[in-house]
Amino acid sequence: MSIALVCIGNEILDGDTLNTNLQALARSLKQWGYAISEEVCICDTPQAIEEQLNRLLRTAKLIFTIGGLGPTRDDLTRETIARLLNKKLVLDQDLMEKISSRFRHRNSPDFEQARRKQATIIEGAKVLFNHWGIAPGLWCLLPDDKVICMLPGPPRECVPMIQHYLPELLKTLMPPQRACVTLPVFGIGESSVAAQTDPVLADYP
Repeated sequence: MSIALVCIGNEILDGDTLNTNLQALARSLKQWGYAISEEVCICDTPQAIEEQLNRLLRTAKLIFTIGGLGPTRDDLTRETIARLLNKKLVLDQDLMEKISSRFRHRNSPDFEQARRKQATIIEGAKVLFNHWGIAPGLWCLLPDDKVICMLPGPPRECVPMIQHYLPELLKTLMPPQRACVTLPVFGIGESSVAAQTDPVLADYP
């Protein structure tokens, strides 16, 4: 299964934020028997998001996007993908109530507007409720059985959501293609290790 990752955010491209989400997702997928075939990091503009998704949808079965789901004006991932898929944005009342219940102590007009934006989802998408923050993830199954999975950018939210939701969701697409075991090696040179492992690896291209 071809898996691609699009990391969205000027703060990553500027070097202000370390892209730990890539490492977390790649390690988790490897542990479960999958692998990322391509990763791109782009600025948070609709043009950049749409351009990369249009390209990746031609080759990837599963595309992750990380970032751009927050309440600010430059958080445009949800809106851009809805337009790309020709889907409506709809207010999820159940999600709105859950967010309101968790943050009932915050009643400012600014938070009300942010809450409505983050409770707005792409029509038909499966909501991945964010127990570690506000912005939910979205799992969009496309007519050709491809999937776009949107996750929030803050690592304290993204990483636990990966662990909580993805194992079961991935099984709905395709069973794991391979098992992965890590064997730490020390006190021996790389060439010596290669001499011992190459005959085995030849049987598993």
